[in-house]
Amino acid sequence: MNVKNKKIEKSMLRIIARKNTFDNKLTFGAIVLTIIIAISLITGLFLIQIGNRTAEQKVLSQMQQVSIANLTTSKIEELQKNKLIEELVPYKSGFEILIDNKKIQAVYMPNNTEVIHTYRILKGNAPIDKNEVVINENLLQLLNKEIGDELEVSNNDGIFEKFIITGICENVSSTGSFFYVSQRYAEEGKLFTEIPYMALIRINNAEIMNIVEFENTIYDMADKYDIDRKEIYFNSKFLGSLGDESSFGMTFIYSFFIFGVSIIVIYSIFYLSVSNRVVQIGNLRLIGMTKKQVKSLIRMEGDICSLLGISIGVVVGLCFAIFIEPNGVNIVNISIVCTIIMIIGYLVVRISILTPSRIASSITPIENVKFLSFQDGKSFSSKSYSHLTAFTLAKKNIYRERKKKFLILVSLVISGVLFVVGVTFLNSWSEEEFARQGNLEQGEFYIGINHNTLINGKPYGISEYQIKTPFSDELIKNIADIPNVKNILIEKRTAGIIEYAGEDMEIPIIPITEENKAEVLDSLDDQWTYEELVEKNGMIILGTDVQKDVYHNCPIKGENLTFRWFDGQEHSDNIIIAGTSEKSFNEGFYLTPETIKKFWGDMDITASIILSVSDYKMNGDAVTQKLEKILLNHPDLVMQTLKETLKENADIIEKTRMQILGVSFFIIIFSWLNLICISMSSIATRRREFAMLEAIGMTKKQLKKMIMYENILLIILSIAVTLILGNGLGYVLVEALSKNGLSYFVYQLPCPHIIIYILLVLCVTICMVNAILKLQRKVSLVERIKID
Repeated sequence: MNVKNKKIEKSMLRIIARKNTFDNKLTFGAIVLTIIIAISLITGLFLIQIGNRTAEQKVLSQMQQVSIANLTTSKIEELQKNKLIEELVPYKSGFEILIDNKKIQAVYMPNNTEVIHTYRILKGNAPIDKNEVVINENLLQLLNKEIGDELEVSNNDGIFEKFIITGICENVSSTGSFFYVSQRYAEEGKLFTEIPYMALIRINNAEIMNIVEFENTIYDMADKYDIDRKEIYFNSKFLGSLGDESSFGMTFIYSFFIFGVSIIVIYSIFYLSVSNRVVQIGNLRLIGMTKKQVKSLIRMEGDICSLLGISIGVVVGLCFAIFIEPNGVNIVNISIVCTIIMIIGYLVVRISILTPSRIASSITPIENVKFLSFQDGKSFSSKSYSHLTAFTLAKKNIYRERKKKFLILVSLVISGVLFVVGVTFLNSWSEEEFARQGNLEQGEFYIGINHNTLINGKPYGISEYQIKTPFSDELIKNIADIPNVKNILIEKRTAGIIEYAGEDMEIPIIPITEENKAEVLDSLDDQWTYEELVEKNGMIILGTDVQKDVYHNCPIKGENLTFRWFDGQEHSDNIIIAGTSEKSFNEGFYLTPETIKKFWGDMDITASIILSVSDYKMNGDAVTQKLEKILLNHPDLVMQTLKETLKENADIIEKTRMQILGVSFFIIIFSWLNLICISMSSIATRRREFAMLEAIGMTKKQLKKMIMYENILLIILSIAVTLILGNGLGYVLVEALSKNGLSYFVYQLPCPHIIIYILLVLCVTICMVNAILKLQRKVSLVERIKID
């Protein structure tokens, strides 16, 4: 065949493909719709993920990557000369001070930094002289002062200072109140003189390092300048960004799943289309079309659907991404993501039509004469009599075309399961439990010792505060007397130092209690008894993997160590590591109460208290006010409330919910449209069959009932399987998340969503059948019988 004839052949095939596509709008419209849904969802997901990463990198690019505490001015100057350091910002955070009976944080940091974001002056000037300060907007509202006004402050020791307000700066958080002093005051002022510097540091090219390389770089630098490793505090968000591709991995898995569903849907629709076009394909074979040309025809039909579906899908996905997370939408990202997804989308359609095109090419001209559709190779029943009703005909049709129906069922179940798992995830996520993570798991108020190791590095940690008995009996009684306080949980804990690997490790000391005794003692070898623990000063370490992350080292079982503690005076004794466990949700260093009493005597080691309030929503504010008034006389204590935590988490929760709702919305649309697409395609490709039934005497009412029963039976089966699998997988997902530390996931059966799902499926099916039959009746019976 010469080049000219090949061009004519391709041109004729394109004409036939276009005619088939546009003449069968319902069938091929369903395919286009499926492609649009899949492409838009995956495009949106990838751009949203890139947007999240871009937004995170934007924030991280203005933050310190590591902080080093307890530095002198000379040490700061030495570090600033190091060429590894991109930028170093000296920082001092003073004690909380009282202004009009409100606790305010005093801070020093320069505002003219190049990379690390500190604070931005909104009005006025930065502090220069010793008595000048800048206040943030929160403090401005609290004090009702203006630039030029005098500000008088005092610390816990009763030292007073007077400042002049020279400027107003933006808030760095929604709740904190800060004022910023000058460099002169940080070095010479009475409230700051004794406070060491902290260095906020960014390292050159740290973004291209992995976690180990970055940590080793910092440790080597610390060793060079004789800085103790315990003074190093890595930015956990930055460390988490180094080599973290897990979120993209999940997106790839999710995309693979969606493309898999799409292949099934497109395959089933093409299969139905081909199996009901036997006469047309047989006629084309009769007039000389080869098997290869038939395959090319089916592929061209797929290409037309791909062109329309992929183009529209990419645009819809872009709109979805812009609405959810616009940070990822730029020319470079759009070009890369859309190009890759368009190529994959095209390949998915090609894969989907491989089998249907092979089936179509196997149709011979003789099939046209026999007028046979695919019967899956099964013979009819040998029964001589069967009572025919609309319901029995529906069952027979499902059985006769069970391969087609199975494909429809699989597609519906996959989409339905995806939807049910999504709404289960959303329904099981508790905002309150999310806010309670950490200190508020057992109450609405947490009061603890105000020990900030970054600004007030006491060698023996909270034990240096506990010698003053901050949680006195009088304080506990005053709190217990507050109306609606129903329970006070007292947490015992202290701190000490173990000498290990040439370093002093300040560790939390937790007493063994009835609540934790089983887990703690389970880590011991059989040779150990409780009495031996007491006698030999045995220590148990739970969660050694966490301890290695925190201390970069951890003692092992059987080691004898020197332990130092403080009860007003320094003491030391030998201890032995009696047992360890690698993983635990109760990680820490445990001693028996007898050993603790031996070391600390009668010192009260209360570290915090947790308060439960009856009807927190109604009484929480009143209790908060009374607690704040009581704690004004206890400067060494700080309070965390559930309300404040909910407010602080509001942005995170809202952003996460929007993303989940956005994805869930697409899942729902994917589910419904798959149902509509496949069912409409199935009914549309059987128009001739229905016309033949009407021709032999079936009434329109009987035909409608038969089609309705056929679809309802299939829908009921798909709903049953969907609910069993969807709820089962949803439960497994939520339980897995909960058991792996995300305890704010508490399984909740999404009953309203399931009921709405069932009703909508049934309503859509009924409306769809009515709409299709109404369209069919516009064409005469004779014309429908003549349809190829």
